[in-house]
Amino acid sequence: MNIITKYITLILTLISGSVPTITTHNSQIPVQTKDEGLYLSTPSRYVYKGKDPNNYLNFNNELWRIISFEPDGTIKIIKTQNLQNIPFDEANSNNWETSSLNSYLNNTYLNSIPKEYQNLIETHSWNIGSVYKTQKSGETLKSTKEEEQEITYKAKIGLVSMSEYVEAMHDTKLCGSISLIFKNESRCQNYLDKTVKEENKEAAWTISKDEYSESTVYYIGNTYFPDNMANSNFIAAMPALYLNKHITLTGDGTKQNPYQITKTD
Repeated sequence: MNIITKYITLILTLISGSVPTITTHNSQIPVQTKDEGLYLSTPSRYVYKGKDPNNYLNFNNELWRIISFEPDGTIKIIKTQNLQNIPFDEANSNNWETSSLNSYLNNTYLNSIPKEYQNLIETHSWNIGSVYKTQKSGETLKSTKEEEQEITYKAKIGLVSMSEYVEAMHDTKLCGSISLIFKNESRCQNYLDKTVKEENKEAAWTISKDEYSESTVYYIGNTYFPDNMANSNFIAAMPALYLNKHITLTGDGTKQNPYQITKTD
């Protein structure tokens, strides 16, 4: 089913009042309009929202979570188990392209993944532009995305961005922008925060650098503000990646029955 057809089908289903679904990677997945779960982001992109949606996936014999189904057919996922504490950059820079964490993830970490799983990972474009906390780009999700998209970088492994973290919030009125999250931080939580806490980590890096300083990077978890931690602090790295479009999924996405990759073309 092509993108336009899926979008029209979803709209007609919403109008009819029945539970909408999408069929992707040979799996039928409910699309939510009020509860946590999978949401339509754009006519061709779907994202998971909430504190504990059914977005678990088994990859490399570990539990990961699906962030989004992308317009190009790839699936963006993030690791939830065995997170490592590591600096963002040993030279105290917030430039992802030259950071020591980027080098580690796309060399040492990537090479630790068995070839059968490496072959499922797509080389993809990552948005790594800097964002503001309180100025225009921090006031709306759209502006944050636009800031991030000003710089892109291609690689196999990366991290979640601040816009993806914001978009994973279920309550958009309370937590729908960076500035709102800072204002209501005790009430703004999603499954990414849940992962950090379950792994007993203080916080986790995002890929998004802070506009104000060359040595600060946004992080998520128990605190939400950027700090000068790139060199001296070791916090969690949650590897993220894009699975290629030629896979088939089974399962229902729950922690007890996570999605399984059962076939590749």
